[in-house]
Amino acid sequence: MINKVLISGANKGIGFETARQLGQQGWSILLGAHGVRNVA
Repeated sequence: MINKVLISGANKGIGFETARQLGQQGWSILLGAHGVRNVA
């Protein structure tokens, strides 16, 4: 089974760190952010 998650605010703070850590664990992530410069 593939784990999937939607994270809003993924360009900084808690959203960024959560996306980064879940990505390292192999999760499939859909990100929401205001800009793409610092998106996890």
